[in-house]
Amino acid sequence: MRNSLTELKTEEARKIAYDKAVANNEYAYDEHMHKFLLRDVPVHRVEYIGCAWRVQRIFNQKITEVRGKNFVLEEELPIHEKNKYVYYKATPVSENCYGYFTFGNSSKIVAKFEGKYGTLWAYGDTIAETRAFLGIALADRHMKTILRLEGRTK
Repeated sequence: MRNSLTELKTEEARKIAYDKAVANNEYAYDEHMHKFLLRDVPVHRVEYIGCAWRVQRIFNQKITEVRGKNFVLEEELPIHEKNKYVYYKATPVSENCYGYFTFGNSSKIVAKFEGKYGTLWAYGDTIAETRAFLGIALADRHMKTILRLEGRTK
């Protein structure tokens, strides 16, 4: 997955700018401010961000987007309830000009509900909070049906 902060939004634009920069003997910088000749760094490992070529850190973990936030799902939690929710311990993922990274000591609870109308996700600090947010998402998804059953809509 490419860095969303890049100024070169297509692979073609990145390759053209990279080739030009290599011809001009430009440098790339990593997150520790080490300097590398750009020609020594493969094009797929750099992005042009903030007027400089940045070496992207390697991030091999699968990212799951939950209501606009990115997480790495660490493990499924052994919680069995009457509902069909699946809970995970998850680590938030963030991004800077050098790529994606996780907050090592931070964790959240992520819940997933799969139904015949799709999959819903929620996250929170506790199982109760996560369950509540998933319940809200379910209510939002099915509000028309709820209102129709109450006789408020046709």
